Amino acid sequence: MREILKNIGYDVPELHAHEQYGYHEESTITLKNWYKDYMRCTILDKNTNKYVGINPEVYLLKPPHKNNFDYTIEMDFNEEPRNFLEEIKTLFHVVNTTLGKGNTE
Repeated sequence: MREILKNIGYDVPELHAHEQYGYHEESTITLKNWYKDYMRCTILDKNTNKYVGINPEVYLLKPPHKNNFDYTIEMDFNEEPRNFLEEIKTLFHVVNTTLGKGNTE
């Protein structure tokens, strides 16, 4: 979201720049307030006297689509990796274990 806003001309602070704006990491409540204010664009920048953070305009933009990225790869996280060498190694291990000859490693 930050990069989208920067690309269209908004000044957005770094996500973890809380101390520059007077938020100190004293407890988890302090950081919760920082992130809440960051997401609502209610952090007062004392240098410019303007509110900074994620501008509400970004929430109205369309969601990202795979065509927005240079190299998109479909991933199925429930599927085992398709590595030919690992499959061969696993197959040899199963065959050797089944035949009682032990591990190939």
